Amino acid sequence: MIIPVNIVKTYPVIWNKYKVFRDFIQNFYDSVPQNEWNEKFCYKYSEKKKLLEMSVNGVTFSYEWLLHIGASTKTNSSEEKAGYFGEGFKIASLCAIRDFGYNVEMLSGNWRLKVIFVESKIDQQTVYMLAYDVQKIRNINRSKLIISNLTKDGYEHFKTAMSSFLYPENPILGAKIWEGEDWRFIIEVKALLIKTFLMSMIMEEWVLFFVRTKCLEQIHLSL
Repeated sequence: MIIPVNIVKTYPVIWNKYKVFRDFIQNFYDSVPQNEWNEKFCYKYSEKKKLLEMSVNGVTFSYEWLLHIGASTKTNSSEEKAGYFGEGFKIASLCAIRDFGYNVEMLSGNWRLKVIFVESKIDQQTVYMLAYDVQKIRNINRSKLIISNLTKDGYEHFKTAMSSFLYPENPILGAKIWEGEDWRFIIEVKALLIKTFLMSMIMEEWVLFFVRTKCLEQIHLSL
């Protein structure tokens, strides 16, 4: 079943690789308590297959949450479900496929989908729309995201994005100083690692700013 999601391929949004992976990870991160993150979330990468898989155990949701913007599977629910698979998932998928040549698939419960582009017509003009190719599968008690055609460089951006989340095993975090009953805690931060992390993000933002500026200059000159 093909389901268009009303976002055109040429939608003028630019996310770098870090932002794409950060948003994909964020969806999983919102679906489980922080103190269960390392237990329930897992990922693996095959450089030979250029394949990255992320999954969270014991968490499922309906693909219908991927069709709408601003909806949360956590709203008015005490069940363990994934967080905000809405606009962020669509934009992350759009940029991943269009700008970086990745393939994006998602599966949860009894369904699996592949993010694709489909041809459509707007005012008699041919456009390509983001869409989901949804299929029924044997029921599984987890949610998984599969990104293929991912080079080692892309995987390094994924690991950088992982470092921006708060979890005890995060390599940029040091010793725990204090912990409260609700798992809030104070930690030391390894200054050199966090400085390197922030500088890499700043450099990527400047590169994107430069590209956008040059594109605008070219458009202005052509006019």
